[in-house]
Amino acid sequence: MGKGSLNLSVAGPTTVGDPNTAEKIVYGNEVDFFGQTFNPTAVGFQVYNNVENGPNNMPGIDLEIDPNLTGIDDNFTTLTFIPANGSLPGLWSNYIDATTTGLWGATGVAGGAFAPGTPCNINTNRCSWTELKAVLADGGDPPTLLTVGISKGRDNEWHGAVDGLQFNGTVYDFEEYGVIAIPRTAPVPTP
Repeated sequence: MGKGSLNLSVAGPTTVGDPNTAEKIVYGNEVDFFGQTFNPTAVGFQVYNNVENGPNNMPGIDLEIDPNLTGIDDNFTTLTFIPANGSLPGLWSNYIDATTTGLWGATGVAGGAFAPGTPCNINTNRCSWTELKAVLADGGDPPTLLTVGISKGRDNEWHGAVDGLQFNGTVYDFEEYGVIAIPRTAPVPTP
């Protein structure tokens, strides 16, 4: 990657135990991906974790989709990747492959796709990438991609950076004057 990165900072809860008082940030792209059939073959990124964060306090990857599940009239969910292992504070991580490590969770409401208690729900039953793809492949229309983004939720304060976001055959290099899309032909280098 180049010399730049996507720097993120969020404050933790201002009221102890109340995540609704914490900040959340999402940096994404709804233009280049909107309307594509959802069939990712590669998803991942690299993370720089500042020293004060601790090793298991990490950002995630958000994929907003229309799940198109059979028999459920629900046209939106956010699929969130939660890395399994943290990045050592003060260092760039190696490439974190979201299709082979970590867990995925999907937002959902009662009666809709990914409702609480159903497989792969963000709050109750997170799942692997393979399990998530199986839930989405229910025989109906394929899911439709809406956006791809980097996020840091309302759990803990976090300061750090992300680079080398990979989605399918493209690596997105965050630089000072914008994001550079690079066709992936070799392993993602460490920033």
